[in-house]
Amino acid sequence: MAEQPAPMFNGPAGGDNDTLAGLSAKERRMAQRRCIAEDKEWNLALVEKLSELCLRVVVANFEKSPKLNGIPSKHRERVLSSISINLPLTIAAPLIPDESYWKRRAAAHFKNCDPSLSNNTRAVGNGVGGFGGGLMGVTPLVSLDKAALAMKTPKLGSPEYSVGSLEDIWMGFGNPPTTETAIASAADAVDAMKPDSASGGGLDVPGLGFAVSSNSRRTSTVGMGTPEKPTSKGSDKSSKYTPMPASTSGKWKSIFFEHHIQNLVESFCPKKIGLEQLQELQKELRLAAPFLTRLDLRQLKPTEPMEGEVVKATDPPPDHLDIGLVLGELVYLKYMKLYYGVRDCGMNFSWKLFGMTLTDCGFLATALKCTMNLETLVIQASNIDNDRARLISSALLENKTVQKLDLSHNKIGCAGARGLAKVLASSNCLLTHLDISNNHIKQVGAHSLGKALQVNSSLIHLNLRMNRLGDDGGADFCSCLTKVVSLSTATKPPATGMDGNLSKGAAHHVASVLCSLDMASNGLGMDTVQALCVLLKKGGRNLRYLDFSCNKLGEVNPKSNMNGPGFKMNGAGRTQPAGKNDNEVAGKLLFEAVSQNKYITHFDLRVTDLSMEHLIAIKGIIAENSQQ
Repeated sequence: MAEQPAPMFNGPAGGDNDTLAGLSAKERRMAQRRCIAEDKEWNLALVEKLSELCLRVVVANFEKSPKLNGIPSKHRERVLSSISINLPLTIAAPLIPDESYWKRRAAAHFKNCDPSLSNNTRAVGNGVGGFGGGLMGVTPLVSLDKAALAMKTPKLGSPEYSVGSLEDIWMGFGNPPTTETAIASAADAVDAMKPDSASGGGLDVPGLGFAVSSNSRRTSTVGMGTPEKPTSKGSDKSSKYTPMPASTSGKWKSIFFEHHIQNLVESFCPKKIGLEQLQELQKELRLAAPFLTRLDLRQLKPTEPMEGEVVKATDPPPDHLDIGLVLGELVYLKYMKLYYGVRDCGMNFSWKLFGMTLTDCGFLATALKCTMNLETLVIQASNIDNDRARLISSALLENKTVQKLDLSHNKIGCAGARGLAKVLASSNCLLTHLDISNNHIKQVGAHSLGKALQVNSSLIHLNLRMNRLGDDGGADFCSCLTKVVSLSTATKPPATGMDGNLSKGAAHHVASVLCSLDMASNGLGMDTVQALCVLLKKGGRNLRYLDFSCNKLGEVNPKSNMNGPGFKMNGAGRTQPAGKNDNEVAGKLLFEAVSQNKYITHFDLRVTDLSMEHLIAIKGIIAENSQQ
């Protein structure tokens, strides 16, 4: 049997005042005390405050009438914690800057969206629907249904930044720009976006039969067509909403739009007929532009064939989405990573699905000529050959923003390396990081890059690992670098004539600012060791990081020394000097050279067949240099 409620005393309003007349003040308070039943259903319902009723109405009708600025600050957080996370972005993006809302929305829609992990992980959509709920101890204004209660928000990852490899540290690609990085204001960005009339010519794409004009590129429309900002206090006047630059927006808001646009572009499949889907994508890009500084695209789907079209095995590979449309809308973008390929293709695998076509390269080259804030461009494993590398290089000659370029794991040969060398040798070169590892560069390409570094004053990090330089190419490159690495940064510039050109007899070399050099796995040998020793003895103040691992440094180049005196062929087919231990000679030369260098702080000589005694001695010298 349910427990009966305790008797309630009505107090002065329901009883006789004479009853309380003879009581003291304490007894009077005890007599007027209200009794609360243990079973709450027996108690009378309290009247809700008017503010609670108003907030409930605001939350229920927020999508129809988005009003946020007029809400007092003490109630603002409760409204943001209760409104739906599935609001249309046309309403939420310009109206809600609060981090709490975007954190709740990002965590519900994506996995691994922790800001500390956003630099090296990608969010994956988990299909979780939106629901209103409390956050950070705030009481929700709307109740959760059973389906929403069953859904669990993905647990956020560790706040520690995990470094994938040593290259992520010294090359700088493991730490792309974050939302805290300062960028230009919206007005300055729009002015900077105007293409230079002197460089507005078309780009001739070889093999296509047409020219891609840079003037035909669609200009950005950020700030156009955006909804008006609601006004507070019931005013009928409304001012035009101006999007905030990405530097001023919150990091959770930027993370949400980064993952949102990433999923949209990766799932977009271009069609030969019809522009409806492309226009919808452009609207989403235009809406996210003020809040987006980084974009990592793990796949780009090829163009779909027309209905009824028969695809033959001899047909050329299909093109992909025009990346110029993405760069044209995302004007605040500072970091872009592209992969021209398809993920999870399954039984539909075909080599035609992978690789950048000449048309794709033409689109990218046209867009690079007009970028406003793009500083880092990464295009890996996209079958970029010499022709495509030269197209990209021609665009970089007119680019004024790109500072880090990663074209690793492609098919760039000596001709493509000469194109990149031309970029490095240009007077307006801004490249500080260049990663062309795992390509097909040989001695001629290494010679071109070495010559370009003699007149370059911007490149800090160069990665040439896993190429095909050979012993001759490595020696040639180190010899070219020796001429400039020892020059002081205070060296007086060469004299110029009245026309601005170098005077007759003036030196063309400039002081090298190269800080790190990676030439691992290039088939280097004794000739490279001798040139490297000369480079180390020069004592360049800036060059501090060297990686020559996975090279048989004691092996003599058969092509250059096999006919020399005192050489013979051993049983394994390797040429070596008679009566000498190559590894001991190479180790001794490197030890003597490192002993005369006070600035080198990292020298990787693993898997080089050098003796352990010399490796330990060199390591000790490097440790002493690091402590200075």
